[in-house]
Amino acid sequence: MSVPSAVPIPPDKPQPAANECPGVVVDWPLQLDLKFNETFPFHRLPLGRSLGDLPFFIEIREEGEKIVAWSKSCTRRPNPFTSCCSECHKITSRISKLADIAAHAEKGTNYKFLNHAQLEDLLTKRNKENNDLKLRSLNMSRQLATFARKMGDYERLVMAIAENDVPRVNALLSTALRNGASINTIVSQILESVQGLRSTKGFTDFELDLSTLVFRVGGNSLLYALNHALGLPSLRTINNSTNFVKITPTFGRVTIDVIKENIRKVILEQRGLSGKMQKRGGVVVMMDEVALEEHLDYFPKENKIGGLCQRHSGSTPVALQTYKSVYTIVDKLRAEEVHFGKEMAVVAVRFAHEKDIYPILLYPTCKTETVEDMQQIYAFIMQAWEELGAPIFGDIRNFATDGDNLRRQVGYKMFCAEKLPETHPLFAILSNLPGLNLYTGLKLILQTFDWRHIIKRESTLVRQPSGMCVQDGQVVNPHFLAQCLDLIEKHDEKSIHKLLNPDDPQDVPRAIDLIEAIISVRDITPPSHNVDLTSTCDSVRLLGHVLENFMSPFISPEFSLSKQICTLSTCAHLIFVLFREYRLDFMSNQLYGDTQSTIKNIVFSVAKQQLEDSQVDVNANEDGTDPLEGHFSFMRTIGGHNSAMSYKQAVERSGWACDIQGVYGRWPHLHQESRRRRITRTEQKDHLNSHKWNADLKAGNCDLIEEWATGRMNAVSILAASGKLSTDAYDFERILADSDVDFLRPWGRNYYPGVALDNDRSMEQPTSNPRPDAQPPSNNSDNEDSPEPETVDPEPITLLDLIDDELEPDTSNLPQGPGINPHNYVKDENNKFVHKASICRLVLNKAFVAKSKDRVDRVKGVDLGNVRCYTKVESRSLKAGGTAGSMTGAAFIPGDLFLALVQHGKSVSMAVVKSTSIIQDGRSVRDVVAATIGNPQANIKLSGQIMHLEAVRTTPDDILDGESMEEGWTWLSTGAFLTKTSKMQGTGILTTKPVIVTVPGILVELVNPAVVDARGRLSEEAAKGLNSAGTAWALRNSSLDFLLAKLSQNLSDTTAGLRAIPKVGESVRFPYKLPQGQVALKSESGTALVATNPAQRCLYCPEVPKNWRAHIGAHILRHLRGSGEPKAKKNTPGEIAVHDSMPCGLCGRSGHPECEVTMKPNSKKSDSDMKTGCQYYTQFQYKTADEGKSKGSCRNVPIICGLCPGPARHHDTVPGIWRYNMPEHLRMHHSEYASPQQPEGIPLPYSVWKSMEISQEEEAAMGVRPEFILQPFTQVASAAAGGETLKRASESSGGIAKRGRR
Repeated sequence: MSVPSAVPIPPDKPQPAANECPGVVVDWPLQLDLKFNETFPFHRLPLGRSLGDLPFFIEIREEGEKIVAWSKSCTRRPNPFTSCCSECHKITSRISKLADIAAHAEKGTNYKFLNHAQLEDLLTKRNKENNDLKLRSLNMSRQLATFARKMGDYERLVMAIAENDVPRVNALLSTALRNGASINTIVSQILESVQGLRSTKGFTDFELDLSTLVFRVGGNSLLYALNHALGLPSLRTINNSTNFVKITPTFGRVTIDVIKENIRKVILEQRGLSGKMQKRGGVVVMMDEVALEEHLDYFPKENKIGGLCQRHSGSTPVALQTYKSVYTIVDKLRAEEVHFGKEMAVVAVRFAHEKDIYPILLYPTCKTETVEDMQQIYAFIMQAWEELGAPIFGDIRNFATDGDNLRRQVGYKMFCAEKLPETHPLFAILSNLPGLNLYTGLKLILQTFDWRHIIKRESTLVRQPSGMCVQDGQVVNPHFLAQCLDLIEKHDEKSIHKLLNPDDPQDVPRAIDLIEAIISVRDITPPSHNVDLTSTCDSVRLLGHVLENFMSPFISPEFSLSKQICTLSTCAHLIFVLFREYRLDFMSNQLYGDTQSTIKNIVFSVAKQQLEDSQVDVNANEDGTDPLEGHFSFMRTIGGHNSAMSYKQAVERSGWACDIQGVYGRWPHLHQESRRRRITRTEQKDHLNSHKWNADLKAGNCDLIEEWATGRMNAVSILAASGKLSTDAYDFERILADSDVDFLRPWGRNYYPGVALDNDRSMEQPTSNPRPDAQPPSNNSDNEDSPEPETVDPEPITLLDLIDDELEPDTSNLPQGPGINPHNYVKDENNKFVHKASICRLVLNKAFVAKSKDRVDRVKGVDLGNVRCYTKVESRSLKAGGTAGSMTGAAFIPGDLFLALVQHGKSVSMAVVKSTSIIQDGRSVRDVVAATIGNPQANIKLSGQIMHLEAVRTTPDDILDGESMEEGWTWLSTGAFLTKTSKMQGTGILTTKPVIVTVPGILVELVNPAVVDARGRLSEEAAKGLNSAGTAWALRNSSLDFLLAKLSQNLSDTTAGLRAIPKVGESVRFPYKLPQGQVALKSESGTALVATNPAQRCLYCPEVPKNWRAHIGAHILRHLRGSGEPKAKKNTPGEIAVHDSMPCGLCGRSGHPECEVTMKPNSKKSDSDMKTGCQYYTQFQYKTADEGKSKGSCRNVPIICGLCPGPARHHDTVPGIWRYNMPEHLRMHHSEYASPQQPEGIPLPYSVWKSMEISQEEEAAMGVRPEFILQPFTQVASAAAGGETLKRASESSGGIAKRGRR
């Protein structure tokens, strides 16, 4: 085979000759698929000297069957062993390597080393890659064109959204994309939506909830606007898609079925929808009331009339089956057999560690339920929960309420019934807490009270003139507290006045401010020269410890659970000691019981949680009814501009509030809630949440036994530091050794002070601002144009009359048409149909008067407008060491001393009195000019506490400037006050209370004592009462003797006689005695006056009456009826008789200006609101006298005429008319009205008649002979006529004739 032309033969290649080197036969591998000439790299043969040339030559022979290679350096001399020269032999390995490369070339091999076939393959691949890249380039061009077109579409979409207000664009886009719509289609849909041609259907849960929130908070108008502006779901949509909370109202008596129905609808259904079914743990039942507008509503779904009080409406036909049912309701309202609901009681459930609440019972109440009624309601609640709620959510842990007395009594009866069994796991813990009451109810249920209400009531006590007695008879009231606060630099007259006279006494932040101010008194040092101020500051410090240890655990986020228990234990021990010592003068029975019950419940809750799950937080701050108050706030704000609500509105709004609560629970980010870590404002302390606490609240980290013992030791330290109580008073080991004594039963004998029925002075009594109930026609005879008095048709107005006047009823046989429910109508005897809602509006609520929406106007506390606050000049004098008020200066203020005569037994002695209040013209004032106190025309009375004095020998320190040194006695004040022993009602337990005396200014003398250091001069027992500075007042006996003579003369000269001076019982502290034991400062003339005592005999008969007012009232009533006096009560001939015209109810005389009575127009019914200058006035309980203990009691008390003009201002007084004089008052001043003395005239307004009504039983008991007893008076306006307001449960039949509401 010839060499291919492609392989040139070098011209200088030697030709082999005989005996020359034959070369090397090339053994090219046969496994190659291609032939030699295709796989051998001929281009590398040595044609030149380029890099990569092969070092040998190739010759192809025998037609390609044999290939011979010669080395380029061939020697041409064959080797005998190899048949070729040595150089040719070397190329064998090189050829082998070429064969390997030809068989498989590594990737990346240089092109020069590749053979023809390999280069051809490589070129083929490159061509293929080029073609692929060209194809991809073409595809990319098409894709870029498509992307450019799509970008244009998206730009159109963005521009369409940006340039148009597209309703619910997110819902439109999500729906279109879910359906696979193109961008062009989406843009078209957007444009159609803008043009109103398309509306997007389908809403998310969030959108539905957001619409629900908008609807419940902002109303239908706002939802309509947002539906059209933003595309939120409409009202119809959420009605069809949302399960609103609908609470079942109560008609008639409370039943267990209503409670069960609400548990199913409000709790089980709602929590099931939200996925919160299984929630084991403590369950709290809360109960409180919210004010209602007193009128009736028709409930179409139930086909009943709602709004009548649940207690009395059980037999009332609320379904209105016939028109006669309307008359039945009106008659029952008029006869007071049933009442309008004054308030709505709300019972709600809250789960532990949750803020949401779930109302399960709402019923209108007239506030006249009995203990048995409330106990039945509690039993229904417990039974219903046991059947439906307990298996899923756990047992009830406690019942929480405010300070309602009725629920308090039920709570003690039901939840202090059984002692904790010794076998119960809790007993091992709680039995080691001495003093803790271990009595509980069924399944360990307890009652608790809202700590906010307790704080308000504590501040109320401090703001009252009677104040709080905390040590040795020392009373802390606003006057003395103002003196202490004035020593603090940050307080001035304005700030002190604001603390003691808040605009709203029910405001918790203001109560916290006051308590914090009291606590700060401990940091001041009063001037040592002011004895009383130093003593007052000592008492305020002790009171500050009491208040601080109760309040701090609830408002201090830095308090751990252990510290909360420790401070509450300290408070429980402190009030236990002080209440045992001073009882009602320290705090009311009810407030004491509520405070101890709250502390007990918190301790029990911690112990229970330790057994259930010790890693769960427990916070004392969560105790109470604050979530229910938040629910009420939702109910009021839902009303928009009208926060008042009827019973129907209240039921609806309560359900709406639950809807809002549910939305906030599912979407917490929608609820604006404070997340502050630091509490810098008092307003924030009222509603702190657990997330604001930065301390350890885990139940398992609190050692109850240790913290309780630490609190006890702290209380002992505080009481010991005060130095005013004997160690026996706080010897807890001895006192609590009696198993019947604990903190809820401080005297044992199973007596709980918290259930006492006496008046709770810590509770705010709301006052009203009456206005005339009915305006009489003008009776001005000087005005010729004045109209004639209107007359009223004596025939009773009927339902048919009202219907004919106000309506055009359908006369068809049956109401028909879309949306008409025949059950909503009632048919009268003339076959006329009237809607039941119209009956409520036109008949039952015809004279409805809305309540005031001003909370400050509706809730008024004690009038403290005249609490003393020092001026800057007085403050500088006080801080410089002056006295609290100048005895010789121009002003006399509470805290100053005065002298007065006091009767004790059959003797009269002089007492040194520390003034606590000043009364001028029947009103408390902050100061008076000292020179005017003795002026009879000034009508000033001073009240105060009798100071304990001890006689010591006179020293030079006792002499004032200008006085001469004389031997004799000096009286030093010991810091103690006169107290008396008081027996607790229904028990044999005796307690002490301070004695407060009131003396007319004409029978007092002011005194200016010296200030001395009494340490070492008093007896050991008397020195215990000294203030922390050890100073005391010093009064010379010789000076007191002079003033005693002057007071005795004044007593002899006054016409009031012994009635004008107070009477006290004898004790070791009064009358004052010299060291030898003889009585000192005794008034001989006053004692002689007691012996004769002519003033205590009745003016009209020989009797000496015990109840002066009732006795004189009997004389007056017999005289007015003409019945005459019984023989035993007749005076001797020539003596005086009861006057004929408007006799004074205290003396029976007429025409004496000092006997005129003025009253405050409020509903408190207190004798402090009645002012008179009659010299025969004796204090009496106005409310008791007005209501009458029995049917035969004398009810002759001053009342306010409901027909006379009301006061111009709230605090103004109006004339008071004695009840027995009201018929004559009507005849003289309101002659156009009928009265018992004048039967003809306009029917008397119902409320006016009820305020003056005298029963036949009362007349008989007053001694009126049967033939002279008046027949029942019937000329009274009907409840539904003449615009007369129906009788409501909130209006009293006695006392003040109601004038309506502002």
